[in-house]
Parts: sequence; C-alpha cells; structure tokens
Amino acid sequence: MAHVNFARLVTQRRELRLSDALPQAGAPSSFAAFCGTADQRRRVALQGIRRSCGRMGVVVLQNDPQLASDVGSLRDGLGGNAGSGLAFRTYSMNPAGSFEHYYDPLYGVSVSAALDMLVADDVPSAEAHLLRNYLSAYLRIMLVQFRMHPEPFGAYPFNLDLLLDLTEMSPSRLESDVISHMPDRDALEVRTALSQEDAQQRAYAAVRTFASEMGAYLWTRRGFARHTCASVASPFATAALPLSRCPRRTKRYFAVCIKSCAR
Repeated sequence: MAHVNFARLVTQRRELRLSDALPQAGAPSSFAAFCGTADQRRRVALQGIRRSCGRMGVVVLQNDPQLASDVGSLRDGLGGNAGSGLAFRTYSMNPAGSFEHYYDPLYGVSVSAALDMLVADDVPSAEAHLLRNYLSAYLRIMLVQFRMHPEPFGAYPFNLDLLLDLTEMSPSRLESDVISHMPDRDALEVRTALSQEDAQQRAYAAVRTFASEMGAYLWTRRGFARHTCASVASPFATAALPLSRCPRRTKRYFAVCIKSCAR
C-alpha cells in the first residue's frame, strides 16, 4: 500500500475557554478533564469544587497528588468563611501509601441500586431474577436489623461488611442466629425467598465476587462492628474521597474526574 497517499488538512480549529469546561453554577453536573496541561486540569477541578461549596458534595477521582494538596489549600482558604456557607471538609478515602481502603459501595444506596451492583451484567436473565430474589432476602434482613437496632449501622442500612457476613453463614446458622429473632412476617418472607437448596451458596458467590472486585482498590473488609459508614451518600463520613461536606438534607453530588497522566 506504499503507493497510497493520504493528505490531511485541519479544516477547523476550536478553542475552549476554562469557564466552558466547568459545570454551570445553577445546574451541577459531573465533568472530567483529560486534556490540557496538568495545571489547567487542576484549575478546572478547583473552580468546579469552589462553585459547589455549601450546595452539594463533590467526589474527586484523581491520580494527581498536587490536586489533593490544592484541594486542601482551598479548604483552608475557605475555612474562615463558614458564615458564607462556602467552608467544607475533605476526607481522603484511599490515602497514598495506605494498605486499607475506607469506601463502602453499598452504604447509602437503595435496594434496587444494591441489587444492580451485586448482580453482574453478564448473568442470564432467568438466573439474574433468582439471584436478585436471594439477595433481596439478605437485604431485607439488614433492613429489619437496621429498624430494630440502628446504632451500629450509622445513617443507612446497607454495608458490604455485614452482607458478606450474612451470606457466609450456613442456612442453619442464619436461621438460629438471625432469622429466628426477626418479626414473624419478615422471617417468613426471608425463609420463603431462601428456601431453594442453593440459595445461600449462590448469594454468597455473588457477594464474594463483588467484594473481591471492590477490595482491589476501593474497600477493605473490617467486619460489621468496624464498618466505616463512608460513602458519597454519607452525611457523616468518617473517611471519603476528597468530598465536600454538604448540609444533612442535601443529597446532591457531582463527580470530577482528573487524570494527571494525559499531556
């Protein structure tokens, strides 16, 4: 194909102002910055975060240590403006050099969202339907326990540590240690949902697979007694990704993705 020649002409050149890359002040939306210089990408992130202070939480996904430092400087600079509503707190979910991760992917999510995460997309529909029923029973157990004894859970009923603990239990142990202590109606529905012989094994396999994937970079198993209560939905996170702490009644967040490797 050496005889084939291609000619390429630049027919249009576009310029993007820094302000064009930022979310609108009145309509927050997630955005990412992969082009430009590292300094330009950091400026995009910092201006986007500043616009959102006091109005919503901000999750920053980044591999740029300088950006993490700059977010801390922004926080410190706004610290004296608490009365203006701009002051915020930041948390490091996975600190550099740490062997533990603090995020809980199930904390603060709905039942349907938890099931969507736990059941893999490539599972055949008939099998996925059964698996969702099995997992729903375990989530119901957590909802009941949260209703009866909310203190150990935090603000929300679901966490990956307890779900893994529950699905690991044999059916006989789950019955004696957990189900038998539930209200009769809830206990009956859970027993019915888990009546299939392989229900526990299949539910555990799904949760174990999900936990293994999360454990590689986001979550570290601690057991229910030490679960972190940390997620994007947490109003009182003990640890989180660089996160703007918003008012308790606010559940709006947007994500900023910044990569330092692109030049």
